[in-house]
Amino acid sequence: MVATVTSAAGVVGGIDLAFTTPHGAAVATVEMNTEADFASADTFLFTMTPANGANAAQIRGLPNATPFWLRIRINGIAGYSNVVLVATSTVAPADYSGFSIDKAVVVVPAPLAGVTDGYAAGSALRGGFPAANLLRPDPLSTFQAVATTNAQLAVQLNWQTSGEPIDTIALLGTQAGDDAVVIVQWSNDGTFSDATKRMQMPLRCSPTIGRRSSYHALVTLPQPTTDRYWLMVVQTAARHFLARNLIVGLARQSINANVGAGVNMGDTGTSARGRFGVMDTVSGWRGRQLDMELGWLHESEYHTKWADLEGLVGRTKPVLILPNSKRNVWMNDRIGFGPIVDTRAETLRGKRHSRNISVDSSY
Repeated sequence: MVATVTSAAGVVGGIDLAFTTPHGAAVATVEMNTEADFASADTFLFTMTPANGANAAQIRGLPNATPFWLRIRINGIAGYSNVVLVATSTVAPADYSGFSIDKAVVVVPAPLAGVTDGYAAGSALRGGFPAANLLRPDPLSTFQAVATTNAQLAVQLNWQTSGEPIDTIALLGTQAGDDAVVIVQWSNDGTFSDATKRMQMPLRCSPTIGRRSSYHALVTLPQPTTDRYWLMVVQTAARHFLARNLIVGLARQSINANVGAGVNMGDTGTSARGRFGVMDTVSGWRGRQLDMELGWLHESEYHTKWADLEGLVGRTKPVLILPNSKRNVWMNDRIGFGPIVDTRAETLRGKRHSRNISVDSSY
């Protein structure tokens, strides 16, 4: 029985490794090579005395930004473990665990092959409010479901992607209570039988907050996936469920947290007094303009992650924006969705740059 590599993650100058070994293993040797056939002379060896079962190792002293093929052999036992490809890092990721801020995020919605809805027993679509409304940027177009019995309301949403990388799913503008749960599953064949491709969490991204006009769900996958088939299940004890927008895409994250962010309230309504002081009011939609500053960007980072967003300025295609992606009680209020209306450059003469993005959000 050979060893099995269960995970491998690149860090600055090394690799963090987890693996399992058979009972009674005496010495384990980790072989790392820059060639897939392990024929190159650039072979790095790491030897340790493993425990029975699960093991963890931190391998250091490796060159930065270098891909390695990695395998493990147990002394006295023929054969190797599975081979894993992993690359060391060049820059340590920022650690925001002790702060109330995290990376700024923008998600450009991926094209979806329609959204269909389904229901468990006791649940049904509210007529005239289909799931297709979730793909319309109009915040007044809603998807709605109702409970037809005393059973828990359970709604299913299915969609397909074109196979581009996906790691973020957002369901915005819901009226869900704190009891609501969202389950997301994904697969390449539409069976949804793989338990490792499933996430479940409270629907509200910020728990125990009240008096908001709507509540948002934000599901972040552990890593991007190109699986094409998706299933979202919403469960709630409420008799009625409403949602306005579904966004599926790949998160663009700044390596640094935003330096600053601004929020300006907007209201499309009007209010004026007539000749005799009588108020003439017209109700409108209350939105916000969110300003997000990307700080201390290297030129190559900006051009590979952010530059194409300038092409969306003045267009109607909306994006999901989180000036601060820290998961806490304020996250619900930070989420925005709307077109990019402005982008501004700063410190262009330096080696590092700051960029500002303004989004006219419906929320």
